[in-house]
Amino acid sequence: MVSWLDRTVSACCQPLGRYVGLSSGVLGGEDYPLLWYRDLEKHSCGEFSFAVVQANQVCEDYGHVEPGREGTFVGVYDGHGGLDASRFACDNLSRHLITLAREKGTIDEEVLNNAFAATEDGFLSIVEREFHVDPGIASTGCCCLVGVIWKRTLYVANLGDCRAVLGHTGRFNRIVAEQLTNDHNARIKEVRDELRALHPDDPNIVSCVRRTWRVKSIIQVTRAIGDAFLKKPEFALGAIPLRRPVLRADPSVCSRSLQPCDRFVIFASDGLWDLLSNDEAVQIVHTYPRQGIARRLVLSALNVAARARKLKYGDLMNYDKGVRRAFHDDITVVVIFIDHEMLNDELTVPGMSVRGFVDTHRPSDFNIEQEVATESELTETEPTETEPTETKPTETEPTETELTETMVSWLDRTVSACCQPLGRNVGLSSGEDGVMGGEDYPLLWYRDLEKHSCGEFSFAVVQANQVCEDYGHVEPGREGTFVGVYDGHGGHDASRFACDNLSRHLISEAAKHTFFYSASSRKGAIDEEVLNNAFAATEDGFLSIVKREFHILDPAIASTGCCCLVGVIWKRTLYVANLGDCRAVLGHIGRFNRIFAEQLTNDHNVRIKEVRDELRALHPDDPNIVSCVGRTWRVKGIIKVTRAIGDASLKKPEFAHRAMEPFRRPVVRADPSVCSRNLQPCDRFVIFASYGLWDLLSNEEAVQIVHTYPRQGIARRLVLSALNEAARARKLK
Repeated sequence: MVSWLDRTVSACCQPLGRYVGLSSGVLGGEDYPLLWYRDLEKHSCGEFSFAVVQANQVCEDYGHVEPGREGTFVGVYDGHGGLDASRFACDNLSRHLITLAREKGTIDEEVLNNAFAATEDGFLSIVEREFHVDPGIASTGCCCLVGVIWKRTLYVANLGDCRAVLGHTGRFNRIVAEQLTNDHNARIKEVRDELRALHPDDPNIVSCVRRTWRVKSIIQVTRAIGDAFLKKPEFALGAIPLRRPVLRADPSVCSRSLQPCDRFVIFASDGLWDLLSNDEAVQIVHTYPRQGIARRLVLSALNVAARARKLKYGDLMNYDKGVRRAFHDDITVVVIFIDHEMLNDELTVPGMSVRGFVDTHRPSDFNIEQEVATESELTETEPTETEPTETKPTETEPTETELTETMVSWLDRTVSACCQPLGRNVGLSSGEDGVMGGEDYPLLWYRDLEKHSCGEFSFAVVQANQVCEDYGHVEPGREGTFVGVYDGHGGHDASRFACDNLSRHLISEAAKHTFFYSASSRKGAIDEEVLNNAFAATEDGFLSIVKREFHILDPAIASTGCCCLVGVIWKRTLYVANLGDCRAVLGHIGRFNRIFAEQLTNDHNVRIKEVRDELRALHPDDPNIVSCVGRTWRVKGIIKVTRAIGDASLKKPEFAHRAMEPFRRPVVRADPSVCSRNLQPCDRFVIFASYGLWDLLSNEEAVQIVHTYPRQGIARRLVLSALNEAARARKLK
């Protein structure tokens, strides 16, 4: 049914500049750093054009188009008071719609109403949890506009003043503009009258503030997702008395059987309609070619904004974000063209999503047939024939040299937290959303959301030791993504060395591995053998440093080591390798669409009985190979982990501590546990973390947090949740 979401083109538009130049350049705007666009793409019954321009310092507009074989979904989310609500709605409203449509077996107005209600409830639950940490979240909200084309019927639902306008031919074949949505804005007399009728005991329910009608002198719209401070007394801010909600979240919903005269629908945020009338927008779309028509609408609106301030169009373009808000709002425009000859046909589109800020494709989250085909767990489901098994950057087969360059392209862009000292990295993340806190913690570093080869990632580190012993890096490239987490002990030498060298050894081993095979077997370039060899090369490299420095400079270097956790996504396969007790945990959807936690790694820690038994079996002649020291199990009374890079004092007798009981063979190993997994449509995310997190949160708790909250800042949220647990354990705030 909802194979719509087989292919997603999403503009979650902050920042926008990196997508300039994706289009052909026939209209201008290619060099505008605040303009993003997709000039022409296909959907289930025609084509669409999509453009966004940023005005606010942080873009509060989000939007996505999700075309599939049998239907098309459009969402435009115009935030106010921050981006939290619009981002949440963009991430969740279509998912709720899909879930409800599955249950009912169709799409109708009731499904749309229920999807909006579920989205509102979800966001208000976040407000309730976050309000005492960040009261400002109660004042963020968003207008929502959703369109669905399903079985020759167009459904439209909206909250606020985003607008959908249909262009259809009337008498004498003239184009006519028909507004499909109601503007829930207090500037409209009927809306003010409705609000006064609902609140007869409140003479100040609407008032004119500086020539603008507002609800409670605050907000122009009367319906929105969020804005909890105008809906629930417990979230009220300042001296605003509130006895009942003054804003609503029930959408206006309409449906229309598509007629042969219907040509296109313009879905746009209020920023466009502030500058262009319905008729003007429809005339532009009707007059000009489809290619780049959404971009043309945006540029036409900017031209009107410039003229209103007696500026030249080019002068307006010189103003940066933030300042631009004085001239116009963020603008999101989607134009959906309806080709009636295609309404009875299924469009064959790849089951892949394309999201704003992500240059590569990934399996769609909304392929319903694959996710609920059986009641069994879907981790065993094989990809269907319609799913591309790999993304090919060119039509020609790459050479061995090109493959090597592709693997090294991981290192094209590195976001690395090599965290000693951490202070220099504080503030790299904006923290502007303010939904969690931690922006002023001098020991916390984070990157709230970045791109990688098949999605997005969030990254955070908090320091506890005098010198941080954790190192980590994420290396996203065009066709693969590398993640490394290195948890040092006894100093930071080993973890820093592993961070600097393990990924390089992996690239080198993968390149050598490729050259031994024919072109037909190139997909083996990354495999478990390559990972094992990369770990071995890293171990050998560090032990050679220990050997050079032990007798001359620093004998203590023999007692420094690190746990290592590495993840590689390569050609639709996830490889994970680990030493020690860092952990990778997968969040995937199982039966009844519930999220499940699956640990991908083995903990090499002697607190686990099986690990102690294994160690005793390997050292039957050493009764003290493991012992309990102060209620903590340790190897040789010293260390808790049984596998690590470094720790030469427990591997080679010549580096052993003088006071240590002699040993004849290594008691700590450096061969990793390695596993691989073909990525399935039900796989949602993987959490890679050092032991510090898992010491405070269970796998299930961490996965539930990631599943429940927005992606933005989710790593920071996990860290802060762990710190909260640590504080509560000591009865601290």
